Amino acid sequence: MKHWSRWPTVVILVSALVGAAVLDRDPPENDETLVVEPLELQPLAVGDQALGATWYCAGGSGVPGGPADHVVVISNPAQAEVQAIVAGFGSDGESGQVELSVAAGSTQRIRVGDVVEAEWVAALVESASGDLVVHHEISGPQGRAASPCASAPSRTWFGAAGATTRDARYLLALFNPFPDRATVEVSFQTDEGVRAPTELERLVVAGRSVKIIEVDQIVTRREQLSTIVDVRAGRVVVDRIQVRTGELGRTGLSLALAAPAASEQWFIPGGLVSTAQQEQLVVYNPGENRAEIDIDILVDDSVPGAVAPLEVTVPSGRFEVVDVTEELARVGLEPPVGHTTAVRSVNGQGVVVDRVLFGAEESMALGVPLAATELVVPLLGSPADPAETTPEGVTTTVSTTTTAPTTTTTTTTTVASGSTTTAPVDSTTTTTVASGSTTTAPVDSTTTTTIVTTTTSPPPVTTTVVAGPVRSTGSSRQLSVYNPGSVPATVVVTGWFDGSAVPVATDAVVGAASYQWFAIEDLPPGAFLVITADAPIAAEWVVRTTTELVTVSAVATLMSVGGSILVG
Repeated sequence: MKHWSRWPTVVILVSALVGAAVLDRDPPENDETLVVEPLELQPLAVGDQALGATWYCAGGSGVPGGPADHVVVISNPAQAEVQAIVAGFGSDGESGQVELSVAAGSTQRIRVGDVVEAEWVAALVESASGDLVVHHEISGPQGRAASPCASAPSRTWFGAAGATTRDARYLLALFNPFPDRATVEVSFQTDEGVRAPTELERLVVAGRSVKIIEVDQIVTRREQLSTIVDVRAGRVVVDRIQVRTGELGRTGLSLALAAPAASEQWFIPGGLVSTAQQEQLVVYNPGENRAEIDIDILVDDSVPGAVAPLEVTVPSGRFEVVDVTEELARVGLEPPVGHTTAVRSVNGQGVVVDRVLFGAEESMALGVPLAATELVVPLLGSPADPAETTPEGVTTTVSTTTTAPTTTTTTTTTVASGSTTTAPVDSTTTTTVASGSTTTAPVDSTTTTTIVTTTTSPPPVTTTVVAGPVRSTGSSRQLSVYNPGSVPATVVVTGWFDGSAVPVATDAVVGAASYQWFAIEDLPPGAFLVITADAPIAAEWVVRTTTELVTVSAVATLMSVGGSILVG
């Protein structure tokens, strides 16, 4: 059995690998270029060079009918089956764990509330393989949202966007995965200055627990605020949950990892402004110097005109809201307009960038600070119904293949909590700990836990393979790939489902400082994508339907992270 006392060793290993991946820190000879270093930025998959990896999924609700039901999604791009432990923690010392197998080229979805019974739950995923990539998803009456989990805890966390208006519920999930308690101070930057509530000074987060802060009950009626979590003792992981109730016409659910550090660059790969959807960027400067920012909004080549780089100054400790919809309209571009966005600091002061999409549905997401040559993203969200959901559509040339249906089986396996024996689990398995099991027992107990494993194969799957990259407003389910460099990137996109590879794009060329959409209509949500390129890229999965707006960033493999160069 693996003991949780090994966590610090795993964290030290990850830190060492991050340090090994830092690029040449000498300033570039060309003053018009910016070489970006991946120091302290995450999430990152450590890859097969590491002896193991740990992922931290800080927040979601754990009881049926909660506002943000918490599910962990584990993707295995390796060529071999991988064993993993998923531990769940509540706010009052509740804990539980399950052991499982993730088959090669498959995913596992674990509802955290079935691992530990508590109102709010956090999860920790530990594996002897560095190949696993972990995201998490929340769902509730207001919709569905997803985000990468953190690959390491930190002593600082920042959130650029957040709202506490009458129709907005804004929550912070602070997860302390270590035995010793952590002490944090939480403050907020508003349009009227810094708010440092006394109840959030020297706030204690007990060991191996998650603490939920209801920000909307403390700092009320704010259209926008930025968040600062300063850890005075210990380390934590911070997730942000934004709920729009619909009271003022806007509904939606958002899940976003806070940023553990500021960065001199951020990418927003997938963007679409339409008659039903608007977009804003929130740029927060946590540093001591003002930040001089250039924002490049790159639109389709087929759209006449161009958006000149926006020059924005963000004072120290302040935020600026940039309305992308207004900027596109200002230069005469009528919706729908597909685009991608790059934000960079030209004076070396790092910032934090969130994107907010809103219309009938709202989605908030942290930007991507790193580009890499290998990335992984699961296909979260519900399968599209093209008759209902194609947004202001674009016709693309596709070929289709159909796989035969498979059977459905149910297996009940009883294992001792202290045992390392577990039955293999198929890629589409949902693992549920039966109610009444002793999930709150210490992890080294010998209590028997009954795990009910239900394997459900989907109906026949028709896979859409795009004949070539799509430069358009896209379809309802698509991958956006952005190349921030000065040379073209050759990109290969492969879908994996139930251990089988499905080619999505082969040797697609994404031009320098350009992007491509790849429509992927029929691969099921249980699949995931592996994106590889010969130059550093960033990618984002987008589900945009009449009933859902879900975006999730692809996670880079640490050793494939490169120095992304943006030409000034």
